[in-house]
Amino acid sequence: MLVRTSQWEVSAMNDKIAKAVEGAITDGTNRGEFDNLPGHGQPLQIGDITDPDWWVRQKIEREGLDMSGAMAPSLVLRREAATYPEALVTEHREAEVRRTVEDYNQRVLDDRRRPVVGPSPPVAPILDVEDVVSGWRLRRAEYETLLKERIAAAQENTPDDSARPRWWQRWRRRR
Repeated sequence: MLVRTSQWEVSAMNDKIAKAVEGAITDGTNRGEFDNLPGHGQPLQIGDITDPDWWVRQKIEREGLDMSGAMAPSLVLRREAATYPEALVTEHREAEVRRTVEDYNQRVLDDRRRPVVGPSPPVAPILDVEDVVSGWRLRRAEYETLLKERIAAAQENTPDDSARPRWWQRWRRRR
């Protein structure tokens, strides 16, 4: 059953709700529930309000989300190419580096064969495997030297375990 309400009744209801909300806010403020909130006393960071997606960009930045899944594949490939050979430093074998670069090049070729709808996207570069491998060799040598220095420093700072009694020796002393 539909009940008709007058404009006056709706206005009175809205006033009651507004007073209840204001009262709850005032009570919370008096109790100190809003004192230690992040951004307290600072202006709101709205950003560019002419951009209709400003709140989406702000959410992505605040949450640190990876939006590579929403990017065009060629842009993802270009971003990946920009990280080589530094990103391959942790690979242990040259064959693994070659396999990774060849896989990248194959994905670039597959992307180029994909039909394009709309304006043509930027083209991802095909990498020269030998150039990437030579860059990897240089960076890998630096990386291994750094690792050896860190290991040596950690061993120097580690107390001698031979001077410390084993757990069963400590347990026997307690008895």
